[in-house]
Amino acid sequence: LLHMFLQAIIQGVDGVWGKFTDDWLLEKAGDATVVVERRTDGHGAYGQGLKAPMQLKQLVKELQQGNTGLYMSTQEVGVGRDEHPLLYGAPLVQLEGQFPLLQPLMGHMVPQSVNMWMGCAPEGSSTGLHHDFHDNLYILLRGCKRFRLYPPSAAPDMYVHGKLQRIYPNGRIVYEGQGDVQPDGSDKHDVQLWQARRSADEAAAAASTDPSLAQQADDALEGQLELMLQGGGDGFDVDAIGLADDYVDSDEDAFADDPGDDDEASDDQQQRAGKRKGPADTKQLRQQRKKKQKHGKAGPAAASTAGSVAGPTSVEPPPPSFSQVDLSLPEAVLRRQFPRFPGVAAAQEVLLQAGQMLYLPAGWFHEVTSFGGAGRDGGHLAINYWYHPPDNLDSSKAGFKSPYSSPYYPTIWAQRQPWLQQDTQRWWRLKQQQQQQQSGAGAGA
Repeated sequence: LLHMFLQAIIQGVDGVWGKFTDDWLLEKAGDATVVVERRTDGHGAYGQGLKAPMQLKQLVKELQQGNTGLYMSTQEVGVGRDEHPLLYGAPLVQLEGQFPLLQPLMGHMVPQSVNMWMGCAPEGSSTGLHHDFHDNLYILLRGCKRFRLYPPSAAPDMYVHGKLQRIYPNGRIVYEGQGDVQPDGSDKHDVQLWQARRSADEAAAAASTDPSLAQQADDALEGQLELMLQGGGDGFDVDAIGLADDYVDSDEDAFADDPGDDDEASDDQQQRAGKRKGPADTKQLRQQRKKKQKHGKAGPAAASTAGSVAGPTSVEPPPPSFSQVDLSLPEAVLRRQFPRFPGVAAAQEVLLQAGQMLYLPAGWFHEVTSFGGAGRDGGHLAINYWYHPPDNLDSSKAGFKSPYSSPYYPTIWAQRQPWLQQDTQRWWRLKQQQQQQQSGAGAGA
């Protein structure tokens, strides 16, 4: 299935997820500040860019009391020492070591992010129709979720906000303005620069033991510098504490891969802050950030409709991967407003129950309707793993062992595993310090 790029329901989940009760989450991560999506009424869809910060313990309390206007989805993540995004943000940072970082079922695929999704919707709440930029393993721990699915080939008829550039055979969809994106989601220039760095390092190491190779080392270094200059100022901003601004994927995504891998789209010390040529997924994020700054904050009316939200509500523009089609509209209205849209009846419908997993390849459009009532350990709760989409179409065992045609992502993943948790905790400590400083400044104002 991983090489046929088809969705699949998988029965059973790892027993480790059984401890993810409300009480356990509050004990381990109750003070964590998370960003929640909001909807202005009990029947609207999420994925509209309306978000606000609040502590996890407050969110859990609101959901237990039946607040259906809040939904925790993708969170901000930091950037590692290799200048690639870390895997998860709050509250999973506080739960580090309590859940598996890798899923054996996914073989040699390289993870892009891990996320937690939580909400309350006795009558159902929708994410809106969209696609992700990464392969998705979705693990449902509570509640029930209905997925309406359309294949990547239907993208020209989905009325997405972005302008389609191409659809790769593995389902990876690329929009104009996202750069030279490869089938595995990497940026062609990034890969070339990475290869040049490797060559320069290898040549320098060889020249250190054999002076006759010095000229080759100089040539390799010059090639690397030329590629760096070609990148110019194109990169993404890194702030003083290592945050990849707005890095979200949209899988119910908000937008982190280009973010956007569903939606959702996403350094270190201030001395290292600056511009960097980043993954293809970050190009759209830069555009999103500019638009966000232009649109500014939502007004008081918007901030007051979802109950006791701790922080100010912000409004973000829709990611390019989101469809303008509202599946709740009558079929006649859909045909009139979106004549090319294949219709609700054309969707493949999947009903996912607690204790099941769904594998959904990159590019598959999906509208997710979540169900789960109020009360302790109620609502709906899920964990998802996004993976860089494999582009090796070989369905044999050899293809399963080497899912990517390039060593780019597998090599980066192997190199970052020894320090990944250390960098994640360091980023989180710095983020907390910044939040405390901002709170202190606000109190003194």
